[in-house]
Amino acid sequence: MMADHTSYVTIFLGVVHDWWTNLAHSSLAQWAGAVATFSAVLVALFKDQFFHHRRRPILTASILPKPPDCVITPTHRQATMSAYWLRLWVQNAGKQRAEQVQVFVSRVYKLGVNKKPAQIENFLPMNLRWSNGRDWNNPEVFAQGISSKPLGKHCDLCLISDPANPNHRLKGYEGRCFAELVLEVYSVGNQHHLPPDEYIIVLILAAANADPVTVYVKLNLTGQWSDDLDVMFRDYLSVEIVPRPPGIWAFIAQDNEQV
Repeated sequence: MMADHTSYVTIFLGVVHDWWTNLAHSSLAQWAGAVATFSAVLVALFKDQFFHHRRRPILTASILPKPPDCVITPTHRQATMSAYWLRLWVQNAGKQRAEQVQVFVSRVYKLGVNKKPAQIENFLPMNLRWSNGRDWNNPEVFAQGISSKPLGKHCDLCLISDPANPNHRLKGYEGRCFAELVLEVYSVGNQHHLPPDEYIIVLILAAANADPVTVYVKLNLTGQWSDDLDVMFRDYLSVEIVPRPPGIWAFIAQDNEQV
């Protein structure tokens, strides 16, 4: 039996040897050339897309309840009073400069007592203003460009004025402060005013050469005021970027979340 098994192996090896011997070296060269040509075509077709994808801008946003993101300054728009400015720090985590960058307020939700998000239906979606603009009546809405980290640019989210300001009051909330979203255009119906409550503000970061990214900002405002920034953010006001809250998925399943 061992001899028969050995003979079968010998026959098989002989067949393989004959097949390999009969394969012309020219055929191997042709196969190698074809593979090289095909590879070169693939590189030529997809090289630009590959490197563009790897170098593409990636927009991110953050906010901390302290300077320089959140500051208290005098405001001279109508009366010289103090106001808190809450600002997003927008950066580019990619290797390519982000062009024509915008921060778009897509939706606003009120959480209420039961923490179940209820969309504010009459809110008009629009862009926020970039910070430190020279002309209030001619805001910067599209940033010309944001280079890679560690560089970045602040974007105004909202301002909260001293309730003693006679020119910054909300009917039904006299003596209490409220948030004013810093939009590119202020609506006649004052839909950009957010009375004391808890909110989820849905933002979309976008650029001409970057994929849009959705950011969820949680804002909690009690309506009380303090000129002390530490006391204000400890007791009366909070702001943070949070994961997508439950109950909002059905409305914006198509959006891309910030990683």
